[in-house]
Amino acid sequence: MILRSDNNPDTGGWCDTPIDNKSPYEEMVDFIAPYITENIHVVDFGAGAGTTLKYIAQEYPSYSLKFSSVDFHDHTHSNTITHIDADLNKLDNIKKYFNKKSISLAISTHVLEHIIEPIYFLQNIGSILADDGYIFIEVPDCSQDAFIENLAVTNLVHGQHIHYYSKDSIALLIKKSGFKIVKQQQLTTGNIPRLMLLLEKDKTTEFIMDPKITNSAKHAVEKRFSAYKKYQNALFDIVKLNLKKNKKIGFWGLGGDFYLFTKNYPSIIESIKQQHITLYDYDLAGHTFEGQRILSSSELEHASEAIYIIPIYAPTKEKMKKISKM
Repeated sequence: MILRSDNNPDTGGWCDTPIDNKSPYEEMVDFIAPYITENIHVVDFGAGAGTTLKYIAQEYPSYSLKFSSVDFHDHTHSNTITHIDADLNKLDNIKKYFNKKSISLAISTHVLEHIIEPIYFLQNIGSILADDGYIFIEVPDCSQDAFIENLAVTNLVHGQHIHYYSKDSIALLIKKSGFKIVKQQQLTTGNIPRLMLLLEKDKTTEFIMDPKITNSAKHAVEKRFSAYKKYQNALFDIVKLNLKKNKKIGFWGLGGDFYLFTKNYPSIIESIKQQHITLYDYDLAGHTFEGQRILSSSELEHASEAIYIIPIYAPTKEKMKKISKM
């Protein structure tokens, strides 16, 4: 097997933390460390597996902290985290689960980009937050000064993200929600630009007109789609050159990127029909596409043709490369 991925740079993903570097969760805990004190109640809204809470518990074992998670379902698998099933888009009744203003530190990381009404979401959290409490949030950073060079190989832009934030736009949202920014930090993990913010209640009642947002997320989103198109163009040029030389090739990974590739370049379909391109996919093995039987990726070791990895998402591609070397 000759593995080819000339169209894509070698890049890491969200969880690819270099040796001796801190994980994203450790960086989060470092960011909020000065605000973690003994005997406080920490609640994670959109906790998922509860990883952030578990890192805090690991870092502060003697602090007698109380932990709660609020999410659609309980995936924490923890005896030390109290879980509350709740629709994060409908937190109207969240007060009944907490004593009035009993939360000292609320956490919500990589959630706001999914929430239909983020202002309402933050206001509901604020209603049960102690007057001197804090909210820690993290969102993908679409600011123009963020690292947005390799967004095409990330999952930052996809269908489940209904909002995209820059520093300016999220600052306005925070103000409209009745909070103010205590501190913020931009950083990058793999190719994911991240924006961490710590909020406290804004006790001022002064009316300020909405500022004009000059640093919006539009540039980052447009750049992502432009870069994605360039990746697929590069792949098509390589494929076209090989087919022109009557070389048989293989495609590995027949997911969403494959669908868009065949949709954007219909001539690929004809080459598949003519058996000039062999298709490989572990999950779809045995199925057919345009009359061709899809082979399992376990058969790649016997392939003599050049194999092109179709997925662009960096973590997926890296896993496939590792499999190819086994």
